[in-house]
Amino acid sequence: MIISLNIKSENDHYKIFKAVKIAFAKLNSNSQSTKGRPRKYSDEQIVACILYGVKSSIFSLRELEYRIKQDFVFQSIIQLNQVPDYSTLSLRTKILEKHIYYGIYAMFVELINPETRLCAIDGTALRSSKYDSEAKSGKGTRLGYYKGYKLHCIAAVSDIIIPLVFDLTTANVYDNQVSDLLYEAKIYNPFLILADAAYDSVEWFEIASSLEFNLLTDINMRKAKSTESFADKRYENALFL
Repeated sequence: MIISLNIKSENDHYKIFKAVKIAFAKLNSNSQSTKGRPRKYSDEQIVACILYGVKSSIFSLRELEYRIKQDFVFQSIIQLNQVPDYSTLSLRTKILEKHIYYGIYAMFVELINPETRLCAIDGTALRSSKYDSEAKSGKGTRLGYYKGYKLHCIAAVSDIIIPLVFDLTTANVYDNQVSDLLYEAKIYNPFLILADAAYDSVEWFEIASSLEFNLLTDINMRKAKSTESFADKRYENALFL
């Protein structure tokens, strides 16, 4: 099927694929070894397929494969002679996540250039399949007790909400156990990070202070009778609130 150039250039996926190719060119990550059989699908094509799923709110690789097979314009845009099956998408995506995903994401954040003085951190529960052997049990405010994972994220929230740094853990990891995110967020030079009571921790306040930005959380009374019994950093936070 021959697709008009005008139809392709006006398509959102055309613009996305163009941005993906620019990102890969900057990373110079798509160079292949001369040994062995050449790849059937380029890294750019695989990333474009995954972004197609994100934009179309597709949460299953089987459904993604089916939907792409129906979209001949998209196939033409990313120059697919044959649509990758769900197992290929899964394997290639895991490799990309391990090696270059975060580099590409950081580049997109840099291009968007969001206002990062005011940020927020939170975690959200992600329920898994009951057959997922890697998932763990935990408790979330939305799902209660569940088996699955938890997404922890620091996002810019001033003008538009843009995730800056994030981590995916099993459900049994508490919110205040992912303090490495504070170090990763430092490169965006935040002034203030907002958080709920789950992050009301002396360790977190000390890390934020050492990184020269501010952390403001809700108060977690735990077993304390009053805020006067808090350690210095938590007491300062309580007074500010």
